[in-house]
Amino acid sequence: MVRLRGGIGSLDRSLQKKITRADLAGAADSVVVPYLEPLPRSMASTSSTLTVSEPGPLVDTLQSILIQCSVCRELRCEFSRLLRLNKAIDRVLNNYDGPLNSCTLDNDFIELQQKLLLWRNTEESLLNEACRLGALIYSKSMTRSMNTLSKRSTTLVQKLLNSLAEFCLKPAVTPLTIWLCFMGSIAVPACSSQRKWFVDCLAKTRTFSSKFCTWKDVETLLSNMLWVPQIHESLFKQVWSEVDSINIIA
Repeated sequence: MVRLRGGIGSLDRSLQKKITRADLAGAADSVVVPYLEPLPRSMASTSSTLTVSEPGPLVDTLQSILIQCSVCRELRCEFSRLLRLNKAIDRVLNNYDGPLNSCTLDNDFIELQQKLLLWRNTEESLLNEACRLGALIYSKSMTRSMNTLSKRSTTLVQKLLNSLAEFCLKPAVTPLTIWLCFMGSIAVPACSSQRKWFVDCLAKTRTFSSKFCTWKDVETLLSNMLWVPQIHESLFKQVWSEVDSINIIA
């Protein structure tokens, strides 16, 4: 239909944005390359418009975790971008800075999702692929209602589950794999078999370490990863309560 009307460039700018956003949303849900090229950016990034400094120690810690897990450089860069966005959003939510420009923030996440969808796993690394999928889910959790996220992420979450299956056979207490399991859990309905798989994986991991036993332990691990407490804490706590119930039954 777009081609019949002379291509995306022949349409009104507002219509271009709506069509390319819808195309990207569908691509992110299905984990495929978008049909349409991204529109040129017309606004500065969120982090550049706020009085926020580089979250130095957090970036160093996150990068250290990713390097230890052999995550590739391109994905490490995208995680750092997400962390800077996190910092900006967190400062606004805690009244350190003025209100966010929703259009600017939307552009940030659109650009990031496009890069993640275009990224190619040349090393054929399952963990790299899991990181890409986890970052996609995370970016969606920042721009969509959780109800919409859980209804439209089945394909994305299944791909994450497949990528993590090998690692969860031999659970290891690393902030990265635990964060990925939490991201997979919140992106599907509570009653789904996919949710149960991630919760079971977390419960199994819990039995391997005394440093991963309580919600406080979870908070400590996740503080080195990506999350905004005002957005994710209640969702993660619900997942953890399901992990608790498994261990109580066991």
